[in-house]
Formats: sequence, structure tokens, C-alpha cells
Amino acid sequence: MLLFLLGLATIPAWTQQAVPSDAANGPAQFATPASLKTADGVASCPADPLPDGVLRIDRVDRLGEGVIPPKATYWREAEFSDAARKYGRKHHIDRFLSELSLTVDERGMPRDVCVVREAGHGLDRKAYEAVSRYRFNPATRDGEPVPARIHVEVSFKLY
Repeated sequence: MLLFLLGLATIPAWTQQAVPSDAANGPAQFATPASLKTADGVASCPADPLPDGVLRIDRVDRLGEGVIPPKATYWREAEFSDAARKYGRKHHIDRFLSELSLTVDERGMPRDVCVVREAGHGLDRKAYEAVSRYRFNPATRDGEPVPARIHVEVSFKLY
């Protein structure tokens, strides 16, 4: 019976599909049903494989393949939420961490931003909004810009 229930729990992960790319909408986007949202209401990362042509830049061995990872050229600090400030003071917590994953397209724009590790208390939404405004020099493979999937950690410190 337990195996049957575990099997049912994995079905939604199997059925998640990337939405196909078309010229009007830009690069392929991950489908994000309501069940793949964080407590803050932002997209949670699906378990799907990457769309075709997108490199995963979380492995050091990619650098030997003529790949140069994307480099941030513009970023802004994420704001601290009031809920997190109250929670942190009450429970003597001075740091929160939200980890996000995103695709940097060929123009250096962030796409498909989603939360890998939640901080909660409204901070994931603040991190999502901040990272969505980042700008990058795109990743390159043999000198040509290519889309690449990267992870970004947004650290919040209560002073």
C-alpha cells in the first residue's frame, strides 16, 4: 500500500512538460502548475530535464568543453520582508537563504526563474523579484552565446 501511495506522489513529476518555444514568446518556459508553487506563491523548480540546447552550468567538467559560464553584469540586493524581520527577531535568527535556479538566455536575460530551496516568510518572492531583474553576459561555448541553467543563492541578513 505504501509503495502505491509513493507511486501516486511521483506521477505529477512525470507529467510536467516544458512548454514549446515559439518566436512570439521567446525561449521555452517550464510549465508551472499551481502544485509547483512555494508558500510565497512563486514558481518552485520542476523535476523535468532541461529544454534542448540549454547547458547546465553546475558541473566543473563543462569548463573543459570550451564553455564559459554567464557572468552577472547588473544585480540589486533583494529586500527583506516584514514577516521575515518579525520572525527573525522573535526567534533570534539573523540569516535566511533562498536558492533559485534560472536560465540565462543568449541575450543575458534571466528566464524560467524558480525556487530550489525556500527561505519562507515572503523572502522567496523578494528573491524571485530581485533575480528576475539581473542581467548577465551570456554563457558561451566556443565563442558563441548559448542558454545556460545556473543556481543563484540570495542571502538575507538581519542586522
